[in-house]
Amino acid sequence: MIKHTKGPWNICGEHGSQHLLIVADEGIGIASIRCWVPYDEEKANAKLIAAAPTMYEGLQAIFELANDNKSNPHELLAKISQLAEAGIKEAEGK
Repeated sequence: MIKHTKGPWNICGEHGSQHLLIVADEGIGIASIRCWVPYDEEKANAKLIAAAPTMYEGLQAIFELANDNKSNPHELLAKISQLAEAGIKEAEGK
């Protein structure tokens, strides 16, 4: 398992500032994003980075589920779908 700052991670910055910060709940700086792309694209990039802990945890859980020979295949697929959806929704800022 890798060591990283625990999530959730959040986005800080003002609209149109061309500079967004990704911070952990404790106020720990994770990343500074400085872009010269449209603000909507910059914000989407920041959301994707901020969702990294959730997506990583989901992938770990999917790996563990996939190697669990005791699970019912239908329940397994439902759990995998839920984990994937959570990561996608966070990356999309929903």
